[in-house]
Amino acid sequence: MKICFISPSAGTITGGTETIVHQFARYLGKKHEVTIFTGRTRHKSTLKVLMDGPYEVVTVPFWLRFTPMNRLASKLVRRLTPYRTEAYSFYYNLLLRPKIKRRIKDMDVISTHYWVDSRLFSNLAFKLGVPSVFHILGGPYSKEYFNADKSTLYAAVSRNTQSLISNAHGFTIEDVVTPGIPSHILPDIENIKAKKEGEQLSLLFVGRLQRTKGVFELIEIFRRLVKQFPNLRLTIVGEGDILGELKEKINMYKLEDKIQLTGSLPYNDVFKYYRSATLLMFPTKSEVFPLVSIEAMACGLPVVASDIPGLRESTGENAVLLPPEDIDLWVDTLGRLLTDSEKRNQLSEKGIKWAKDFTWEKKAMEYEKVLKKAIKQFERKSTK
Repeated sequence: MKICFISPSAGTITGGTETIVHQFARYLGKKHEVTIFTGRTRHKSTLKVLMDGPYEVVTVPFWLRFTPMNRLASKLVRRLTPYRTEAYSFYYNLLLRPKIKRRIKDMDVISTHYWVDSRLFSNLAFKLGVPSVFHILGGPYSKEYFNADKSTLYAAVSRNTQSLISNAHGFTIEDVVTPGIPSHILPDIENIKAKKEGEQLSLLFVGRLQRTKGVFELIEIFRRLVKQFPNLRLTIVGEGDILGELKEKINMYKLEDKIQLTGSLPYNDVFKYYRSATLLMFPTKSEVFPLVSIEAMACGLPVVASDIPGLRESTGENAVLLPPEDIDLWVDTLGRLLTDSEKRNQLSEKGIKWAKDFTWEKKAMEYEKVLKKAIKQFERKSTK
């Protein structure tokens, strides 16, 4: 198959969507002719990581998501958001390049992973006579959207997403393909030993720095825990548009010497932080099927996260799940876990066993079946 992944941010940002595109392309590229269309940027580090794979990468100029120009456009035009501006600028810059448009026409199937990309490129693919798959990772679930979208086939990222769309709009989505984890990070359960009381204890947060991830609640919980555990440390891995506010909050609480902000890291570099931490702390308010929780579990790191549908599904409830708004309960629960190495060992073992079923090899093959199914379905409709 000639497969085209379309993701403006795949070469510029490290996040869940971008990781899914990268890993699917990596494993499918071993069997098929794969091309990734992504945005062009002056910052080469993320793009360099993306280039390292058995596929071709084609870049197009666009307005990168979190830039002053993009923020200004969002303020001036009410309906615009940084995400939409990024997607539309990428789409129209691509249309200005006839060679790229011809390449899309030559594909057997295209794959999109963000709702604006799907709406734009599914219509383009339909006009060019190419089947397309929208892997639904999030977005507006409305009849108006699905009426305007021309994707041949839809695959949900989680059972919860599949159910939400079906129950709300009566729109049937047959396939579910979740994210995965690299098989090489899975340790032997016998080698996992929790840190005991008295050893250097540390908390870890991995995710985009935005309000919906519960980042400010994270700081408040940590501030209270430090009173009980003066040597406790927190590492925050990620970037986002509230970084400045986050630093102000850390400075206000005088926690600069206890909190490490790493910024965005290459995909494989994050795993060493999972392995060295005591607990993953993930007080997010909204998730579809987060990679962070299952990556942590695969590395043997016990997870304390929000009790919301996306995390119940991604952890198989093999984690400690708490109401995201109950700060007192988070402080109490984390405090008890930090002094209970036996309980943490139990969580580590359960997490590793659960994560073994989510390797990228397995998930890429599941997605391959969806892509082949879309091609056959498109061919059947075309011959009618």
